[in-house]
Amino acid sequence: MVELKELSKKLMTGHSKKWLLWGSVIAFLLSVSVVLYASFVEPASEIYTYISIPILILSGLNLIALLSMRYSESKWLRNIAGISLIILLFSIFGYYLLYDNLIPTDTSIKIFLEVLFIILISLSCLFTLINIFLLKEAGKIIGLMVLLLLIVISLILQRFFLTNFRTGEYFFTAFIILTLLTGCGMYLFGVSCLFKVEKNPYLKIVSYLAGLFIAFGSLLFALIMSSERVHILELIYFIPAILLTLIVLLSLPVSGYINWSSLHKKILKKIMISWLFFFLIFSVRFVFPEYFRIIEIKNYYPGYHFDMEDYDLQNKNGLTPE
Repeated sequence: MVELKELSKKLMTGHSKKWLLWGSVIAFLLSVSVVLYASFVEPASEIYTYISIPILILSGLNLIALLSMRYSESKWLRNIAGISLIILLFSIFGYYLLYDNLIPTDTSIKIFLEVLFIILISLSCLFTLINIFLLKEAGKIIGLMVLLLLIVISLILQRFFLTNFRTGEYFFTAFIILTLLTGCGMYLFGVSCLFKVEKNPYLKIVSYLAGLFIAFGSLLFALIMSSERVHILELIYFIPAILLTLIVLLSLPVSGYINWSSLHKKILKKIMISWLFFFLIFSVRFVFPEYFRIIEIKNYYPGYHFDMEDYDLQNKNGLTPE
């Protein structure tokens, strides 16, 4: 009987993965088609683009999570993910040198190298997320804590270097990328918990919903810091986030938390750390907006000065200036 139960669980998990895989593939292809149609065929249909882009991102993240779990034991994936952080650091350093020092003019070689470095940075970011949130032990929080700490550091540094356009721009870009990567990573983690967490449907549901809301919150935080007006979206995030927080706090004592395995408790701890990080940010924004304005950027780009010198008017036909 025990063997039959284990076999049925494996079959159910396999069927669930197939449904999610094919559903994500169909959603991904449809959303790409809609975005292309709205962008090139009928540019006025921006509403279709706004609806399709979130579906495109989520379905793409679903595919990344499923494929990473499928090949999680493969040596090639673990080797690439293991060195992805080193490749990322060297790619960022190379792009910095290329952008500011090595090749000042926009030549074909510089454009080619810029595209190459952007591809390397994007792929290394992706494999770094896979390594931190999918390949490592589910309960480890070191990678998440490093990302959150880097977000805070980049946010502080870009405020100090705000008057220096080039340096401030670097720190601001790093802040936006780190914030979005953390949100995407937690969503990947939530998807993986749907299949890795066993005998705990409560934690499965909480993990996925929390990952989804964290990804949404990270996107809103990045938009707010970019001086975008997303007041309606903030309410769409914050009100359900309050309700979900209350539901979890009230239902956790009766969920059998005391009898959970140590791994499940570590997973919940990891989720709660990232959840509280973004939840507290939006709580400060709504409850204490005057304090949030201290870190919020409104006029990031400085005004341009043309450095034009005054000159004397020529005296023509006996006319003199007043």
